[in-house]
Amino acid sequence: MELKIKIETQGALFSGKAPEIIQKQLDQAITSATMLLTAEVIKRTPQGVFGAQGGLLGSIKGEVVQKGTPVVKGIVCTASPYGEVMESGRRAGAKMPPGAVLSCGIRVMEKGQKVRKGEVAYARLSDRSRVAYHDVADGGLVRWIEVKFGVDTKKASELEFVVRRAIARHGIKGVHMFEEALNENMGKIEEIFNNAGFSIAKELSE
Repeated sequence: MELKIKIETQGALFSGKAPEIIQKQLDQAITSATMLLTAEVIKRTPQGVFGAQGGLLGSIKGEVVQKGTPVVKGIVCTASPYGEVMESGRRAGAKMPPGAVLSCGIRVMEKGQKVRKGEVAYARLSDRSRVAYHDVADGGLVRWIEVKFGVDTKKASELEFVVRRAIARHGIKGVHMFEEALNENMGKIEEIFNNAGFSIAKELSE
């Protein structure tokens, strides 16, 4: 007696589609986790004087890079120079934060034009037009002081040293918006990837 056994293979696992299915689910899981963490970091970030669209809050971004590859990753970050200080804080007794770089902006005023807020007209040219100048502050805390206290650039520049000195003396308490967003949502992130694993197993068996 001759015994014959015939085995038929079927499903995505044997059809060569497994890598495509796994990559799709991985991309979707990374994207979902990145979107979740971005929203949670934004929720914990102080709005500040510039409102929701400006300053540190407006700089929080989430991005998925190298999609479609095994090294796909999600990044939640900020390009703001104040992000690290707000996250980790600043210890009391540290050196003063950097101040603004001050310069002078000059504008030639045509006939009939008025001096703008913060400008000073200081000369007349031969064609009877005037030259106006205004203070310009790049970086530092001047712009924040302007908005916070409603003063012009010149006054804000004078106040900046006082604010910087106070920060150096007393420090700043960290908000830890990135750290808390991750720690408090780790369960949800694990669930996202667990569901992706179940979806992969299901699709491979079909």
